[in-house]
Amino acid sequence: MLGGFGDTPSAFRTQAAEAFIVRMLEDAYLCTLHARRVTLFPKDLQLVRRLRGAEGGGI
Repeated sequence: MLGGFGDTPSAFRTQAAEAFIVRMLEDAYLCTLHARRVTLFPKDLQLVRRLRGAEGGGI
């Protein structure tokens, strides 16, 4: 394995998808903390998608 990725393209896609979701959840949790809450709500994920725009995973 080179750089933590498997030999197949599907392993690369899996790794990229996991990194995307983790980053989105990290950003959503920052929104949660900004609102002085400790529970992640769907509105936090919606805000992250909206702030990122179309290319960053938003609509």
